[in-house]
Parts: sequence; structure tokens; C-alpha cells
Amino acid sequence: MSANPVRSDWRVSLLEPRIPEVETVKGARGTVVLKVTASRVAVAATVRVTGTTANPNGSFCSVHISIAPLRQELQRYIPELRASLERMVCREALPGARVTIILSPASLDGAAYGWLHAAATLALHVTGVPLNYFGVAIVIGLAPSGCVIVDPSTEEEKEGALIMVEARVPSLVFRLPDPKASGGSRGVEVQGNRTITRESVIRISSMGVIRFEYIETVLQTSIQALNEWAEQLLNGLFERKRST
Repeated sequence: MSANPVRSDWRVSLLEPRIPEVETVKGARGTVVLKVTASRVAVAATVRVTGTTANPNGSFCSVHISIAPLRQELQRYIPELRASLERMVCREALPGARVTIILSPASLDGAAYGWLHAAATLALHVTGVPLNYFGVAIVIGLAPSGCVIVDPSTEEEKEGALIMVEARVPSLVFRLPDPKASGGSRGVEVQGNRTITRESVIRISSMGVIRFEYIETVLQTSIQALNEWAEQLLNGLFERKRST
């Protein structure tokens, strides 16, 4: 048997070392597309990596990520958002690593897109399923031309940027349409189904202007679900230890 067998399911053992693979593509003004893959997990997001340190075995012991920008009226969510994102990366993609999520101050340019990215990331936890059970892809600012807008405040934003999150999860269904926007694709929409299959999908997408009251609703729901998931996880670990 190989000394480092390929893991088919992270639920086999919580103690097995997981060495992630990280790919980066340089963007404008120091921004990069960071893709982290470990086991079946793949997390891709447009972020600003402000610093990394690695262990001799290739695993990360420190990752600093900056996500910008946020609106002032949503600042009260920053502590929970930072903690949730850190737990997500540490537990599912970079176990054992200390991940610092840096949320920049409010900004007028690109604030909607920066905030929706953060909210959508948390919204993945709405189902209560850990990230290591499915593949995740997060894209910020996909222009009509197909290129990624690494800085949502660029002129391409005027053409209508798309932010989309997809995951194979047993998901829920709810819609938050924007009554002031024309077209059914505007606002924030989350849809999927409740069956536990590989093809279950949760999708968050928006074209054009994003209304912050809907983003706030998504965030509130996400944080609540994330807390419930964490409690279930801890209870499961406790029961497992007691049975052994």
C-alpha cells in the first residue's frame, strides 16, 4: 500500500494529513486568482494574497488573504465573517494552517461585488454540509467577454459583471428578486434541491446592480446555518470519541 494513498472521502479520518495544491494566476495590481485543491475540495477565488509561509512538507502554516471592499453599514458582520472564512479554509483546504482573512475598509468602487463575494462564500454553508463533501468554484467579476475581472471597479463592470458560486450539495431553495431591476437574473438568487446527491447544486448569481438588503439576508442566513453546522460537527466528533 502506498504511504500516502489518495483520499476518496475526507470522512474516513480527520487525522490523516492533507497536503493541498495551490495554483495562482497573476492579475492586475497585485491581485491573483488563488486555487486550492485538497482531496475533492477545490476552492477558487479572486483574492489578494498578502503573504504566505510554507512548511518543509509543502503544507502552508500561514496564509494571508485580503478581500475588498465592504460597505460601512455591514461592518458589524466583519468579526463573524472573518472567523467563518478562516474556519472554512483551515478545516477544509489548509488543515493546520493559520489563515488570516483581511477585510478592507468600505470603498465606493466595487463595493457591491466585493461584499457579494464574501456573502456568497458564507452562503455555501447554508445547507449545513462541510466544504470537504463537494467541489466549490467561486468566480468574481466574469465579464461578458469571458475574462475574469480581477478588479470589479474596472470599466468592464459597466457591461454587467457576473458573480457565481456553485457547489454540489444538498441545498435549499429561496429567491430574493430585486423588484427595481428588470430581468429575472438580477438581484440575488439561491436555488437547488434538498436531495443528497452528487448533482445537487446551489447557485448564487447576479447580473448588474446588487441591492444590499438581499445580500444582508443571505449573510444572516449563512451565519446561522454555519453556526448550526459547527455545532453538529462538534457533536459528531464527541459521539465518535465516546463510541471508541
